[in-house]
Amino acid sequence: MTAEERFQAAAGRAGERTGSGIGTLGEKTLHACLKYYLDPDKTHHEVRVGRYVADIADGKSVTEIQSRQFYRLQKKLAAFLERGPVTVAYPVAKRKWVNWVSPETGEIVSRRRSTRSGSAADVLPELYDLRAFLGRLHIHVLLLEVEEYRLLNGWGPEKKRGGARYERRPVALLGEVELPPGDNYARLLPPGLPESFTVKDFAKRCRLSEARARAALGVLTRTGAVLRAGKRGRALVYAHGNALKVEALDKLLPGAAVREDEGPREEQR
Repeated sequence: MTAEERFQAAAGRAGERTGSGIGTLGEKTLHACLKYYLDPDKTHHEVRVGRYVADIADGKSVTEIQSRQFYRLQKKLAAFLERGPVTVAYPVAKRKWVNWVSPETGEIVSRRRSTRSGSAADVLPELYDLRAFLGRLHIHVLLLEVEEYRLLNGWGPEKKRGGARYERRPVALLGEVELPPGDNYARLLPPGLPESFTVKDFAKRCRLSEARARAALGVLTRTGAVLRAGKRGRALVYAHGNALKVEALDKLLPGAAVREDEGPREEQR
């Protein structure tokens, strides 16, 4: 059975469990699907490990599935890592269809394809909140096609601005990226990134806000994928850590090379 066939089987099982209606309460479909895909054995789902309940635990390792707000995992991961290997699985909508739903009737009013295409690099700003654990965590990024459902309960003439995201349903598995413990994540750097670059340059290449780009670079600096190479005016300048040594940075920006421990402190989001 191929990965896509396993994913479709998992999506089917998740749909049976969570129901097909948009108004269905309980576990979100995407989360349930990923649990069945990563471990089809239901007895390994929602298992108590010490003080906490793990999404998946098979007696040898633990997997937590998280799409945002990684800071919520800090205490759980600290406890789980004392017991054995831990994986954090992160779903990314590489291809997304947005469905707008009437909160009164549950009817889908409109559907369109999102212009944004997610990538594995989307996990970087999220990992900022887990940077203390990066050397020990296995990161598993799943690139998906999803149907996203948003409620027309916002403001503006169409009620779309600020409308709540209610549900994401998996359609297809488009790819996977495994980042084992100790990986420096250099492969997540966007193609075409120049040898020296600023936060603004990185944000543009990755299609991130500057705040999220700054968090991503905080992670990449910690792993050694990039180095702080000095300043250009008031802007920090970074360089590829896998291609340059600190001693060589003077050739890139004469007189500006700094060691990481001498550089400016990382700004928090």
